[in-house]
Amino acid sequence: METLVAFIGIASVLVMIVGAVAVAKGNILTLGIKSRKAGLVVIVAGFVLFISMMSIDVNEAPEAKADGKPQGTVQEQPQPEPELRKPDPAASLEQDYVDFVSESSEEIGKALQEVGRLCQSMSFTDDWVLETAVNVGIIQHYCNQVLEKQPPEKFKEAHDIYVKACSFYILAMDSLTTGIDNFDAAEIDKAAAYLDRGTEHIDVATAEFLKLITK
Repeated sequence: METLVAFIGIASVLVMIVGAVAVAKGNILTLGIKSRKAGLVVIVAGFVLFISMMSIDVNEAPEAKADGKPQGTVQEQPQPEPELRKPDPAASLEQDYVDFVSESSEEIGKALQEVGRLCQSMSFTDDWVLETAVNVGIIQHYCNQVLEKQPPEKFKEAHDIYVKACSFYILAMDSLTTGIDNFDAAEIDKAAAYLDRGTEHIDVATAEFLKLITK
């Protein structure tokens, strides 16, 4: 559009110059202008052409094609949508299991520490009995969840060891409860022995889990 306007502007100026020369000299035979009157006509024509040039809007948007897109524009190519990665069901199940083991082992470990601390005093006061019962209940709850849990195939062997550990912890809590209820030292000693067996299996299970997780 700018080039067209410039061309019309130059042409109109040249026409007016030619007309002015014709008016001054009377004729320009080489251009077919034979009188001053003809020169005036040429000047008027050039002036009209110049006015027409001035009325053209160089900023006007390019005319739209029939398809509604402006002429002279480069049609943008549609960009392919990024491919979404489908979640791996097996990996999701394995991560859920790892989260379960992490939570359950942490809760069992904290409750066992509390039971060990409480058993050092053996005060048998109401507060002592209540606090001990709460922690025994936490251990039994999470250990039963471990026994019921179905692990992914990758963690099956490690889970079996974890189950054995929790089985010993459940036996320990049963003996401890019986010993406290009956003031039976033998049952409390059995509880301590079961706890030791459970801890041995927990250590092995933990080592196996770490091997599998860090592969």
